[in-house]
Amino acid sequence: MARTKMAVVHKLSGEIVAVGPTSATVGGVDLEGIAIGGHDEAILVTEVEEDDVLGLFKTHVVVGQELRPRD
Repeated sequence: MARTKMAVVHKLSGEIVAVGPTSATVGGVDLEGIAIGGHDEAILVTEVEEDDVLGLFKTHVVVGQELRPRD
């Protein structure tokens, strides 16, 4: 499986609310993005398995600055 760099937006309680790529290519130009969280949210930039991205909301939480499986 390939790993990809993702921005994980999460509540301060650890609940993941959004996941998205940190880069994109537009017109052949590579761009680096900056994720922005809302009130009482933080951003974790980490590498995850591509196959796991869609399920992160259900399978993981953020503890400190680490992505961890739910108990």
